[in-house]
Amino acid sequence: MIAFDGTASAAASATVRGAALLVMMDFVGGALRLTTWGDTITVGSDVYTAAGTLLSVSPLGESQDTKTDQLSVGLTVTNAALLAIAVGSAATYRNRLVTIYLQLMDATFQRAGAPVLRWSGVMDKIRITRDSTKLQDGSNGGKIEMLCSRYGMSRIRNHEGLRVTHAQQLVRFPGDLGLEFVATLVETPARWLSKKFQNI
Repeated sequence: MIAFDGTASAAASATVRGAALLVMMDFVGGALRLTTWGDTITVGSDVYTAAGTLLSVSPLGESQDTKTDQLSVGLTVTNAALLAIAVGSAATYRNRLVTIYLQLMDATFQRAGAPVLRWSGVMDKIRITRDSTKLQDGSNGGKIEMLCSRYGMSRIRNHEGLRVTHAQQLVRFPGDLGLEFVATLVETPARWLSKKFQNI
């Protein structure tokens, strides 16, 4: 459930409304701020440059398991700044901050309330894909995608698929008895509430 403030909640309930994503990627040379809105959006001292349909963000997923929560931010290859970064050193972006906010807009296309943080993580690697679409200058189109992951996901990825057992816990963390009774709880569950108590 997204927690909007009063103004944003009113805009969300209105008949006419809009929404924009605010994307910040913190490169070594400075932060790149873009928005899916068709016009520049200023939040405090931060200016998000309009990228409109040139900017794409993969669906924002939320989960409580240990699966890697990844996301990609894409721009067309015509974006010279990001293309230069893509062919440069990974040290300029790898493991650096990415934040994505949701900003609601009112019927007059103005910001309605404060933006809400929807995703936060780090940049991982860049992927460039080409397609057969011809641009105005005659060159082929394509997309530059920045693949991102949540904090700590690189470590969790190494443990994805492992069984959660007492023996494995002792190997990784000697003396830790936190999972000592997992097998017993799973294999022989005990009812700790009486039927009479549940009927009260």
